[in-house]
This record gives sequence, structure tokens and C-alpha cells, in this order.
Amino acid sequence: MRSPTPLVLSLFLLATACSEPAPPVADGVSVVPGSTFELPAVPQEARTDRIELVEELVIGERGDDDNYLLSWSIDVVAVTDGRIFVLDAVNNRIQTFAADGEFVGSFGRAGEGPGELSAVWDFALVGETLHVQQMTGLRRFGLDGQPQGDNTRAYFAPLRVSIGLADGSIVGLDPVRIPRSPEAMEGGYLESQVRLVRVAGGGEELAELHVFEPQRRPLLWMSGGGGRSIPVPNVEASVAATRSGDIYGAATDAYDVHAYTIEGELRWRLQVPWQRSPITEDDIDVALSALRDDGFSADGGLRSRIWFPEQRPAIARLAVDGHDRLYVFLEPLTRAQAESGNLAVDVYDRGGARLFAGMIRNVSWDFVLGDHVYSVEPDPDTEESRVVRYRLDVPF
Repeated sequence: MRSPTPLVLSLFLLATACSEPAPPVADGVSVVPGSTFELPAVPQEARTDRIELVEELVIGERGDDDNYLLSWSIDVVAVTDGRIFVLDAVNNRIQTFAADGEFVGSFGRAGEGPGELSAVWDFALVGETLHVQQMTGLRRFGLDGQPQGDNTRAYFAPLRVSIGLADGSIVGLDPVRIPRSPEAMEGGYLESQVRLVRVAGGGEELAELHVFEPQRRPLLWMSGGGGRSIPVPNVEASVAATRSGDIYGAATDAYDVHAYTIEGELRWRLQVPWQRSPITEDDIDVALSALRDDGFSADGGLRSRIWFPEQRPAIARLAVDGHDRLYVFLEPLTRAQAESGNLAVDVYDRGGARLFAGMIRNVSWDFVLGDHVYSVEPDPDTEESRVVRYRLDVPF
């Protein structure tokens, strides 16, 4: 081992003499808590390494057995004994499967009473309790399906991407209501805004971590004031959190990630100069084709009635694995790359040190437990959904 220089030795002695914990280190650079640091981008052509997702289990349609029928609107969590809980928002039920994918049972039904579900959004696993987000508030169930109480107070709209933490709180994205304006309707977009918040298990707000800038969403307005979202790559807010309470947020228009403590204090902010690519006419044609397939006529200047973004996002989404590592999935640079089924990904430890820069299969990370990723995906053979469990195989 090379001997340390006098300067390095002095810094080491100073650090060990202090009672304060050492600051995080990102790629060899000390990060002052609460500060912003920058790392260079790793270009697409230099990403020769790969993280593998090894498919271990698929839960989906089995003939006429309704117990394995998963609707298109679902969420999934899993527990340490291997049981898998699937929230079927369309059929207002929660299905339970064993670790081998065999159906165990279900609970919940449509309705407003105890143990019933209505207008379900998603759910989070908090300890051994399932917190179901409904438009009317939280509804809680034990893992045995027994109701555990409600909170029907309208504290705010249901959180998007709700994540349960070990202390019994929930972190997620809270939609901020922005009044619809005639200018937006005429311009073919909806302006929306979200904030990153942490709430107690009963719904009371504990901390506001970040307020994202308002973003435009391409929209086709219809008679009666409703609208249809247009399927083009667009800027969103993304959140990820470890069970222990490391919380990450990013607006996907830039490679700009904020890391927070569970109390809402900024731990660090990472910026990487990632070049965004333009939205092409081909992207727009594909989006308009999807509208036409759904019955919207191209007559009347359909293209001119919709606002389209000029650029793709920089980040596709954030995620964490079961070892407290942060994954930054990068938006494909072109539609051809998106159709390849692969994404560029950077992986960081909780101190901001980059551990990996390479490629990975593009699947949703709806829940992570240990070395396993649970993904809700369209079933390629049906119009329903399926749940896939992957084993995460990392080269670091």
C-alpha cells in the first residue's frame, strides 16, 4: 500500500479527532453536507458494463382462473417471508400470492364500508400494515386482510408513488392543485405541480421536502372540460426512498438529484451534465397514431391543438435497491433506443459515490426487497397485466 502524504495524514488525524461523522465522499471528492457537487457524464457509447435482471417468477393470467387475473391498474409489495400482495384497483381487491406464485387468497371488495375499497390509487407497505391510498383517504389492512382502521380526513389528494419507511411514515408525491386556465386549454396542455412530502401513518404531514416547479403536460381537450394525456416523453417528478429513510427526489428535465434525510434536511445535491435529446416529428406521429387508434379524428388540425415538449427528459426515473443504493435511470436518447428495451443507469451509494455506469433492462421497479425487484408489466399475450419478480445481479 502506498504511504499517505503528510497532507493526507494530517487530514486523517484531524477527522479522527473530531466527534462529527466524516462527510460523504463522491468519486474521491469530499461532499459537505447540504452542498451541491458535480460529476462528469458517462457517455452512452462508453457504457459497456451491464446489470442483469434475472427473471425468477411470473404471476399472470391462468386460463379461466379469476384468482390470477390482474387488471391493468395494479400495484405490488412483498414481505420477507416471500408473500406477494397485489392491489387490483379496478376490481377493488388485494390478492395474496405465496413466494412460488401460487394464489393464497384475497380481501377487499367494492364499497365504502370497513374492509371495502373505492377509487383506489396505490398502496404502501408500512411495517406489517398495508396503507391503501383512496380518494377519500387512507385505508389500512393487516397482512392477514383484517381492516386496521381508516383516515378519511381530506388532508390532501392521495400521494403518488407512496413509499413506506421503517419508522411508520410514508413519503410520496403530493399533487398541488393549479387551476385550469383558458390559456392552457387553448394551448393544448395542462399545467401541474407536485411536492415531495413525508406523512405519518395516520396521514398527518410531517415534512415538506421539496416543491417541484410547475410542468406542462401535453393534453387533448375534449368537450365538457376533460382531457386526454398524450403519450410522448415528458418531464415528471420522481422519488425514491430506502426503508431507513434516505429520500431522493428529481425533476426529470435535468440530471439534478436531491438527497434528503428523513427529517427533510438536504444531505447533498448531485448534478451531471447529461445532454437531452429533441422530441422528433416521428415521436409526435407515434403519439398522434395512438390517439387515432382510440377514435380521435385527425381532422380539424389535431396536431396544432396539442402542445408538445421540445426535448426528452434527462432522467427516466429514480429507484433504490435493497442495499440502500440509488439508481438513476436515464431517458433513452431516441425512440429506437427506447424500443430496444434497455436503459442507461448510474448507481450511487448513499454518500453520493458513483459505483456503476452502464446499461440495464428497462422494467418498472414497483417494489424492491433484498436482491429482488418486483415489476408490474403488460402481459405480452393478453390485455391484462402481470407481476414479475427479478433477481438483481450487479457487477459491483
